[in-house]
Amino acid sequence: MVWLTGAPYLIMRELDGKTLNPTEVGQALGRSVSWVSKRTGRMVKLGLIIKDLPDGRGIVLMRLTEKGSRVMDAISAIKENPLFVELRRALDLEAPDDVKRQAVKNEAERLMRELTNGNGGETKGLHEVALNASSMKVEGWYATEALTQIISTIGTHPWDEHSRLLLIKIAGMAIADSRNDRRYAKAYNGLVEPLRRLASDENADVDTRAEAIMAIASFRGSEGQIPDGALMAILQVQWEALKPEHVGADLIEDAISETLRKWAPLLKEAQREMLSRSVYRMSRDAPPAIDDPMEEIISGNPRNVDRRRWERYRSLVATLLDRDIVGEVHATGRSIGPVE
Repeated sequence: MVWLTGAPYLIMRELDGKTLNPTEVGQALGRSVSWVSKRTGRMVKLGLIIKDLPDGRGIVLMRLTEKGSRVMDAISAIKENPLFVELRRALDLEAPDDVKRQAVKNEAERLMRELTNGNGGETKGLHEVALNASSMKVEGWYATEALTQIISTIGTHPWDEHSRLLLIKIAGMAIADSRNDRRYAKAYNGLVEPLRRLASDENADVDTRAEAIMAIASFRGSEGQIPDGALMAILQVQWEALKPEHVGADLIEDAISETLRKWAPLLKEAQREMLSRSVYRMSRDAPPAIDDPMEEIISGNPRNVDRRRWERYRSLVATLLDRDIVGEVHATGRSIGPVE
């Protein structure tokens, strides 16, 4: 079983829907032709792939069998089980794609040494290897102490704007890819509040703030649900963005809208109610909070908000929840009655 989930799975993934020769497979995986050839012999015997006889140029073509496709789908399902990663780590087994995973580890450790020595640090190299690992679905690329330490500095280290932007992109990938890894999912869940503060920071570059929102959008619970803390963070950023003079509010509004549209089908009933109540609360001097009884909303004083943006938010929530949303907004010193 462990053998199947290593090199054979990688080879079958490359052959999925394609006919390739060993050289092409090796290039895609960053391995030699001999590495591929040594591992495909047993795969042919098991009926996972077909290797044609060499053609006139001596080229051997390979493709998946129907059995190979079924086995690949089964392995993919196993890899989505959160206990699978824990089992590999407990047994200290070599996992596939170690080269790409090691590249992330090496780059993170190099950057961490720079930070320790008091240098500013540049995240471009780390972003490149992390993006490569994440896009290739490399198992556990995010699971290194140096990487978690670097990502935890998002809101505290004086990164230049470009480096911080790339670091937030790395964080978003790590958050998404660690969902089925209980050990590291817990570590990355601690990024909700630093990302929220960045998204609300009017002194930060607006692209950085929008990227922080998209990173928050990556959070999911172990069963794919939206965590209350992530939803509340987005609502708090929206509350701040409704201030009349809020810098970059339109781009922030777009990022929040995209996030809520993505989340809407996954919200629990209590979260849908929280989202519904947030419309009224946006117009009050009472930022959204997880402990959100109606009495607190009603007791909040009206506040001055941008009416146009508030109306768009109300319309968005009404559309997502498929219900009428009645609210009140206090704009430019003037109270506005219930909106039908």
